[in-house]
Amino acid sequence: MKKRVAVFFGRFAPPHNGHIANIEYCKENYDETIVFIGSSNKRRSLKNPFPTSWIEQWIKSINPNAVVKPLNDYIYNDNKWITQAEDICYTIFNREDTEFTVVGHHKDESSYYLDIFPTWKIHETPIYANGISATDIRTVIFNNIDAFSLKEYLNKVTSEKITNDIVNNYIDSELFNNLLQEKEYFRKEDKKFENYPYKDTLKFNCSDAVVICDGNILLIERDRAPGKGTWALPGGFVNTRETYEQCAIRELYEETCLKVPEKVLKGSLKRSKIFDNPNRNFGIPRITNAFYFNIAPDVKNGYSKLPKVKGSDDATNAKWIPLAQVKRMSLFDDHGDIIDYFVNAF
Repeated sequence: MKKRVAVFFGRFAPPHNGHIANIEYCKENYDETIVFIGSSNKRRSLKNPFPTSWIEQWIKSINPNAVVKPLNDYIYNDNKWITQAEDICYTIFNREDTEFTVVGHHKDESSYYLDIFPTWKIHETPIYANGISATDIRTVIFNNIDAFSLKEYLNKVTSEKITNDIVNNYIDSELFNNLLQEKEYFRKEDKKFENYPYKDTLKFNCSDAVVICDGNILLIERDRAPGKGTWALPGGFVNTRETYEQCAIRELYEETCLKVPEKVLKGSLKRSKIFDNPNRNFGIPRITNAFYFNIAPDVKNGYSKLPKVKGSDDATNAKWIPLAQVKRMSLFDDHGDIIDYFVNAF
């Protein structure tokens, strides 16, 4: 007889009563449970505000025997996402001796994952939490209410441990304060465009530079919200009188002070691509056209060196970082996906 394994996906930001009921259902009705924490490779943001290590502890407090694994997002490559999940499952459980069942319910378009594992079963569970969602909870958390009122609210929608962690350890943290700055940034942004007559067409145009040199990529550390302190590709908004390529090169030099002549840089341009997933960023959608440059190192006295860089303008820091290290970093927005598209490093 095959072992019955429940597979439960979520971002759990934070886990609410619906998540808790599903995890407990899996514990009671299956031999084993594996819980995948989605978006684990993404930076902490208003959408994903809690450290993955916290979420793992929260899930373990609900079911100590559950196998809890982080799952990376690949928003431009569903096959890579599916392969990642299946590989983890088949490494832990013998595929031939195991019956896998995806547990969950079709809540909205984000529940498409329930239907993309054709060799696994699906178990549709009820909506346990009377319509409450993690989005609702995050809205309350970031609404600047006092700790007593927040605790009173959280006690109704999640567990005591999760409530205490958020009230006692999270809302006074530097991460929380940085995200409050992001919230204010996007509030002001929405205010500026509240009278724009064609809201469904409102999107910002951006450019980013993907600069590679001998297995290293040039990244900047963002100086302000959104994403303050997060590593990112050099880039920014396209000005009225410039092309996407001109913008990418301008922002690259402004933010990194890269010591490579523009003529040489342009000669190293390999290709470009537009990245326009509506969920690639928070706030008003931003489309970016990313440009991939592969430059040669400086050679002096027979030795190769990476070109000099220095953080400037919107960047606190600029640095060459090995691609092997970048794949383990939580980069800004979808910048990890953009890098992976060009160099297939992840």
